[in-house]
Amino acid sequence: MIFALAQPASLAGLILAFVAALALRSVAQRFLARRLVPGVADRPLFQLKRDADIFGVVGALFGGTGWGRPAPLPDFHSGRRPHDVGKRVVVLLAGPLVPILLSQVVLALYPLLGGSPEGIAFASPGNVLLGQPGRPLDQVLISFAVGLFCFGLLDLVPLPPLDGWGLLRLALRREGPGMQKARYWLDEQNVGTGILVFGMLPLFGGAALWVIVLAAIGGPLLSPWR
Repeated sequence: MIFALAQPASLAGLILAFVAALALRSVAQRFLARRLVPGVADRPLFQLKRDADIFGVVGALFGGTGWGRPAPLPDFHSGRRPHDVGKRVVVLLAGPLVPILLSQVVLALYPLLGGSPEGIAFASPGNVLLGQPGRPLDQVLISFAVGLFCFGLLDLVPLPPLDGWGLLRLALRREGPGMQKARYWLDEQNVGTGILVFGMLPLFGGAALWVIVLAAIGGPLLSPWR
């Protein structure tokens, strides 16, 4: 987000998108987890201090989007998949999919909300996450929508503490020695978080690695709206 400081309206849209994505992810996952998975604590659906990850906030400051704390699910360490695999998959998928779906709704309503065709013509993760110029209204709407989209897309990456990591673990019939070693380093030793934060630093010609990845994957997916 620091790269969007020169575009205040775009910066506002990115901040709103990040906070909204955190809230949507937490509410959806905790609501579903309470009803589907035994042993989930009955706590408020969203608390910013609880659900925001400090490293995810740092990632958002440099890369335009970030991540939240792990999903509210009881972990399993026995090396076997839990018995409620399907229910856990539903909870984990809600985290990235709800922000992504809302982003598509905003993009679909973009013309009705006063957005101009010129504003969305160059809307892509690579442009928006770094502060896309344009009319203030266009900037807010596009940054909000693309920020939500990128939050959800990044959340599918199979690295802890993202939901993609939980989905990868559930996809395995049994956690063998290789996966247990990967979990030790990536999760327990926080190497996964380190990779995520490192990938948000502007070390690649001024653009962060994850921004480049999101642009490569998200650009074609957003092209029907342009």
